[in-house]
Amino acid sequence: MGFSTLNSLKILHHSLTLTVADDIVVVADDSESTRDFLDLTYFYNNDNKAFLSDVVGGTDFSACRIGVLLFSDDVRFLSNLTTNGTQLQSDIDNIQPSDNGFGKTNLADAITEATLLLLDSKATTSKVILVVTDGQPNDVNGAREAAVTARSLGIKIGLVLPPLPDGNIGYRPADMRGILDTVAGDEIQILASRADLTTVLPSSFCPTAGSIFA
Repeated sequence: MGFSTLNSLKILHHSLTLTVADDIVVVADDSESTRDFLDLTYFYNNDNKAFLSDVVGGTDFSACRIGVLLFSDDVRFLSNLTTNGTQLQSDIDNIQPSDNGFGKTNLADAITEATLLLLDSKATTSKVILVVTDGQPNDVNGAREAAVTARSLGIKIGLVLPPLPDGNIGYRPADMRGILDTVAGDEIQILASRADLTTVLPSSFCPTAGSIFA
């Protein structure tokens, strides 16, 4: 699977006793299409960084905790659930590429790991997994099953789908919609432009007002 186990996450969460309105785990695509290449160096795309920065800027950290996972061939923590917005922004500014490759869009394991991170959440209003990806999951059925498990634990999923850097669509819309259950409160935003990543979230993002993107 990924980098963590159920037991290790439970041990980790024993020290997280803060009661908040919302706990949100942002699951951010870290595959090749999110990279800007310069000579032999590649950097996390500024559009994606701006989206993550909007999450930080729109969060009331007295009422919310935010965690961030990155996924491509593997899944890795950028930040555990935290109320430290300054440190989280620093982590975003200094995103490093995975050492394990970035050719896949491993959404199934990413949703699973985010679910584990929220397992012991004491959020009083909502628990949300917010996914941003421009690619087709390499295991659509696995992603769908992981989402079913998350919903069974009271977790909502928000899906943000920008186009590829060249403007083309890198995913199958029907597959992505099939991962969600909008009746259960899941939401989707299909973006016409990568520039829309900076406008898709409300200015006061967390705590949520019932709708993730309201």
